[in-house]
Amino acid sequence: MRHSPSKWLAGSGPKRFRLAVVLLAMFLVLVAGKLWEDALVERLRGDCTSLFADRLLPATTLFHLSDEMHARQRTLERFVNEGGTAVADVRYHLGRHDARLEMLTHQIEQTYLVADEARHLQAFRSALTAYKEAERVLLQQRAADQAGRYGTELEKAFDSVHSELLSLTAVQEAVGKQLRDESVASASSVLSLLYFQLGVAFVLGLLASGLAVTLGARPTLDRGDSPDKLH
Repeated sequence: MRHSPSKWLAGSGPKRFRLAVVLLAMFLVLVAGKLWEDALVERLRGDCTSLFADRLLPATTLFHLSDEMHARQRTLERFVNEGGTAVADVRYHLGRHDARLEMLTHQIEQTYLVADEARHLQAFRSALTAYKEAERVLLQQRAADQAGRYGTELEKAFDSVHSELLSLTAVQEAVGKQLRDESVASASSVLSLLYFQLGVAFVLGLLASGLAVTLGARPTLDRGDSPDKLH
């Protein structure tokens, strides 16, 4: 049969033992809550670090990667449409763009990549290789004084590169949103845990205070009772 806390406090028995149990329970609750809180805070810290290092920085790098790819395309288009530039000079400028693209791609590879990101990044590299091959054929034709032009093949190859960059950006946004939601949930859990600890500590504190008061109470003499009866 269960007893209410008030009956438990007022009942007979070793009150010092019950006070010790209450204080021990309070201690254990506080320690367990602290360990749980540390775990939640560590998870929240990891989510925030990942949001910056593995989501924000790669997203910025993807923007620069896309911008560099468009600059590379404009360099080749100007050469084909306007002329006046030697093929060797164009190859030099394209080589600089190539080095920049490789550096940016390597930066993204150094971050944490989910499976979809790794797949799209590999597809981007393959599409970029196909685009550079189409560039090489065009420049080879121009070097041989053939009427090579920026046509359908290069446009199709560029569209493939651009499509993979858009896919990478979409995955970045999806994973970033998931991390944000997890961070919000962790922060809410920390706050809920704090209120829970305060509530439990308050209840246990009341129990401990009640036991401490009963321990300090002394029995009173009834009329007609001798002091010897209290011993």
